Amino acid sequence: MSCGIPQESVLGPPLWNIGCDYVLRGDLPDGVSVICYETLVLVRGESYQAAAETATPPGVATVVDRIQQLGLKTALHKAEAICFHGPWTTPPPGSQRSVGGVHIGVGSTMKYLVLILDSRWTFEEHFRRLAPKLDRTEAALKRLLPNLGGPDAPCRRLYAGIVRSMALYGTPVWAPSLGKRPAARLNACQRIMAIWMVRGYTARSPAKRRASLLTCHHGIWRQQSLHACTICAWRCNAGAKLRCRDKSRYGGRVPA
Repeated sequence: MSCGIPQESVLGPPLWNIGCDYVLRGDLPDGVSVICYETLVLVRGESYQAAAETATPPGVATVVDRIQQLGLKTALHKAEAICFHGPWTTPPPGSQRSVGGVHIGVGSTMKYLVLILDSRWTFEEHFRRLAPKLDRTEAALKRLLPNLGGPDAPCRRLYAGIVRSMALYGTPVWAPSLGKRPAARLNACQRIMAIWMVRGYTARSPAKRRASLLTCHHGIWRQQSLHACTICAWRCNAGAKLRCRDKSRYGGRVPA
């Protein structure tokens, strides 16, 4: 094995946990944290300049060195960087940071776990790229589900669930900050799906759109995303309370 971890092996998860634990235990500067799933280095700062100075060389270089000490190689040429900022703290144009002799440009978007993150957390770019994928999937499924004849309602709901899963991926992340334009793209994709699901031809009026959604037994995706976000927040709060209770019960140490 020269890189990565063995696939479909019982040793995969333990080796991954050992490697991640070693990286997480590195002596990182203040304001730097690591998420080891598709290694993500987070740096906090009062300004872009302060965060950039903390990130490189001490922050990111420490993480890269810890990974290389495990005998693994880092593909720095594939690395991406993004700065989350407010309306008046935009990074200078052409900003870039150097890690291991590789220059990494600071962009306005970054792909992480299928989601397209942008510097202002509007997710407009994410839905701009997602809409064509949903359209292609809907067009492919529509050929299997003609208006006349074809599968019955349960099968159509099953196929519609495929499009719904693609559209609502990562809901707890983007639902609280979804803007008007991304929401409009989401509604347009659902409208098309609802029309062919109920064997319709057009639904231009708002009343017909609502009727198609009710007939296909699918709620409005926007409302479902907010509901899922609420459930996720409740679970996170419940988990935090359980961890605090266990710490107090075991004297500050949570048993494995």
